[in-house]
Amino acid sequence: MGTELAASVIIPCHGADEFLPLQLEALARQDGAPPFEVLLVDNGANEDLPGLADRWRVQLPNVRIIDATARRGTGYARNVGIGAARAPLLLFCDCDDVVMPEWVRLGVLQLGRHPVFSGGAVPVTDELCRQGWKAAVDHVGPHEDVPDGLPLSGTSTYPILMGCSFGITAELARRLGGFDLSFGSQGEDNDLAFRIVASGLTLPDAGPVCIAYRCRIRPDSFRRGMSIARSHALLCARHHAWASSPAYQGHWLLRPLRTVALIATGRRPPRWREDLGRQVGLILGRVRFVLLGAPRPHLAIGIGNAVN
Repeated sequence: MGTELAASVIIPCHGADEFLPLQLEALARQDGAPPFEVLLVDNGANEDLPGLADRWRVQLPNVRIIDATARRGTGYARNVGIGAARAPLLLFCDCDDVVMPEWVRLGVLQLGRHPVFSGGAVPVTDELCRQGWKAAVDHVGPHEDVPDGLPLSGTSTYPILMGCSFGITAELARRLGGFDLSFGSQGEDNDLAFRIVASGLTLPDAGPVCIAYRCRIRPDSFRRGMSIARSHALLCARHHAWASSPAYQGHWLLRPLRTVALIATGRRPPRWREDLGRQVGLILGRVRFVLLGAPRPHLAIGIGNAVN
C-alpha cells in the first residue's frame, strides 16, 4: 500500500476529541487529491480516537492511529508521525483547524517542485468553526493553483514555518532529524525553518495551501508567556538570530516597564499577564542563553519509535 500513497497527512492529537471531527470531515472532502493516508498521532488526553477513526474510515480508508504517548509535546508527536509515515511526501496540520478542499492536492503539487514549503492560514473564530465545514471553507475561499516564483516564508535571515500547515519530503524530514525537542512546546517549527535554510534550501511561502486557523481562547497566563519567550530566546541563541528577531527590535528592554505602568494606571492590555510574561521572559532568556549558552539539540527523538 505504501507505494500507492502520494502523501501522509500527520496530525498530532492531544485532547482532540472535541475538534478532530471537523478536521477529519475536511480531509474526507478533499477535491482531486491523490491517494493519501491520515495519521492520527495520539499524544494523550484523547478519549475516543479509535471511535473517530472508525466513523470516517469509509471516506478515509487509510486512516491510522499512531501511539505517541511516551512523551508529551507536539514536536515529539510529529516526529513519531514522520517515523510511521508510508508515503514519500509529508503534510502536517493540527487537529483543531480546518484544511481547505484543495489542501492535499496543492500540497502534493508544491512538493513536486520543492522539497519543503510553509502553507497559508486564515484566522477564524472558534464560533465560526462550530458552524461546520462549509462555514469555514466559505470564509477562507478557494485556491485553484500554487503559482511559480513563491516568496520566502519570513525573510532570508528569519525564516518562518507554519507548523499547522506545511509540507516536506519524508527524506528531508528524516535527514534533518525532524523537530528539536529541546524547545518544549513552543518554537520547534521555526527552529526547523532555520535548519532548512542552513541546509542550503529556501523555504517558500505557499499561501494557497491553506487552512482555516481556529483562534481558540487560551488562559491569560504569565507562565504561558514566559514559556513562549524562553523558546524564542533559545531559537535566537541557537541560530544567532538576536538581530533579526522581530521580538528583539526597538526598545524591547523597556516593554515590561510600560506594561506595568499601564496596569498601575488601570489601563491593562487585554492579555496583560501573557504579554508581561513574554516581555520579562525575553529579557531573562537572553541573559540566560548569552551567559550559559544554548542546551544541546534533541533531534530525531521519536522518529524511530513509532508504534502502529
